[in-house]
Amino acid sequence: MRSPALHVLSRAVFRGAAAAAACVFAACSPVSQRADLPELVDYNFHVRPVLSNTCYVCHGPDSSTREANLRLDLREAATARREGGGRAIHPGSARRSLLVQRVTSEDPEERMPPAESNHRLTAREIALISRWIDQGAEYRPPWALIPPVRTPGSIDEFIDARLEREVLQPAPRAARESLARRVSFVLTGLPPTPDIVTALVEDSSGSAYEELVNRLLDSPRYGERWASHWLDLVRYAESKGYGPDFTIQGAWRYRDYVIRAFNADVPYHIFVIEHLAGDQLELPRVHPLHGYNESVIGTSYLALGGGKHAPVDTRLDEAERIDNIIDVTSKTFQGLTLACARCHDHKFDPIPTTDYYAFYGIFESTRFAHTPLV
Repeated sequence: MRSPALHVLSRAVFRGAAAAAACVFAACSPVSQRADLPELVDYNFHVRPVLSNTCYVCHGPDSSTREANLRLDLREAATARREGGGRAIHPGSARRSLLVQRVTSEDPEERMPPAESNHRLTAREIALISRWIDQGAEYRPPWALIPPVRTPGSIDEFIDARLEREVLQPAPRAARESLARRVSFVLTGLPPTPDIVTALVEDSSGSAYEELVNRLLDSPRYGERWASHWLDLVRYAESKGYGPDFTIQGAWRYRDYVIRAFNADVPYHIFVIEHLAGDQLELPRVHPLHGYNESVIGTSYLALGGGKHAPVDTRLDEAERIDNIIDVTSKTFQGLTLACARCHDHKFDPIPTTDYYAFYGIFESTRFAHTPLV
């Protein structure tokens, strides 16, 4: 009968599994040295998806389904010494790691994941995990939780270094006509006007390009171009998208608010505050010409999701709308898929289901209302 847990391995089984693992390592010369593996294995990109797909069902954050009291999603748990000796993951030594021994075991009763799971690891996945362990088994937090670090040097230095590594030559310097087209498309999304091209070509001063960039940044088209990317993040639309596809009253006000914010170079932290609490500010930002409340408009992104005219199940419809708000808010402002925790603790990010429903409670207690701007 198959032992369901790593910690109940007898010494004999432990030695047998270790011997089998040694054979696999030897046959692969060794498995972590495969030629098709990346030089540096990244936990988030290479390892975590494999563990999530094949291991977390039984050894992940969900305590109700966890087997053998083993968690592989937390480093301190995965690397802890287990009863009977050994560690599931032994940083610096895949050969000594019980995890590798179990996923490479030739004994069908001992090999993990179990055959009935239909999630056997491929040879490359085992090699990735083995190399990652040999390299120290570093658990890196999700990229959204890593504070940005300013790296010394200019971007050109990084480009030049990569070109040199790839044995490539830089492209020739662009003609001024091409440069005008490129920067105009990037900043405004439109081709340059003839006078813009002419001005750059005929101006031989060293500040000509900088002046062109400033001219394009001052153009109203700049805000229209870059606001479109933000509007995609908050799923901007002017109708609800179901059945009769009824319109969202005043949606255009939010669109224009975002364009104005980009053109006015509103600081990002102010922009975020206006979205999350623009209706609660004692001193809101006001329109410079017309004097109306700009900050409160930011909160209207919450009302831009899909909706039905007459849902049969109103509570289900409410749950789906709130789930959409949570999903959009967490992705846009946190870079996280918080909505995954609606049904279970998040498999990738440190988000329990309780966090999801804490968010849910906030939005469930919120009511949409038409708000005067002045």
